[in-house]
Amino acid sequence: MERVPLSDDLPWRNNSREEIPGLDAALAKLEESDARNVRVWELRIRLGYTAQETAEILAISKATADRDGTLAKAWLYRERMRKE
Repeated sequence: MERVPLSDDLPWRNNSREEIPGLDAALAKLEESDARNVRVWELRIRLGYTAQETAEILAISKATADRDGTLAKAWLYRERMRKE
């Protein structure tokens, strides 16, 4: 099942075109150390799944999905701050 948001309120909509390649590069770097964190981030942020739905898709607990999502968000934030 693939979710497609029906509104214009997309999580990545406010990113500039210049930020998207940097985000993809940072995700690729994170994937080298922990691919599951990237899968969680993609499901939650890019596709809009809930933590529970993400957990079911990846066959992990909701708590693990929450932790992985928080870790990925913090890691990506740190990478972005290094670039500035």
